[in-house]
Amino acid sequence: MYSLVKWFVLLILCSHIIELLLHNSISQQTLEANHRLKRDEVAVKCMQDLHIKNLHLVLANGSFSVDDETKEFLACVGRHDGSFDKEGNFVTEAIKKHLQDLANSSKSNDFDWDVLFKSCLIKHESFRETVYKMTKCLYEANVLGNFGSAAD
Repeated sequence: MYSLVKWFVLLILCSHIIELLLHNSISQQTLEANHRLKRDEVAVKCMQDLHIKNLHLVLANGSFSVDDETKEFLACVGRHDGSFDKEGNFVTEAIKKHLQDLANSSKSNDFDWDVLFKSCLIKHESFRETVYKMTKCLYEANVLGNFGSAAD
């Protein structure tokens, strides 16, 4: 009888551990989904605020270029999604979180964060240029190379 009770208690403990692991996994997926949803809402708001109908990105042969309207869109998203503070300085942890979300669904997970940050997070002459050149650098580093499929 004691042995049966012991196995029953062990079974209950195992089921609680599995439930906890599943809950944590689902919670992480929910957080990532909520993060993507918030980012998408910010993008839609910026497009509406700037009266942008289409974004003009040229992604070919590993290069990234955009028109002035799209640069303004990138700056708007950067301001609203927490990537930059009010003074236009990088909020490193927020940017790292965005990149990790994208990298989780990217094929290239073997990049060095320190090298990436030192080469891509450079302040330029204007806030708009800073955001554009950071995005371009990250794309060309292939961190954002799968951006389209990661957003789906």
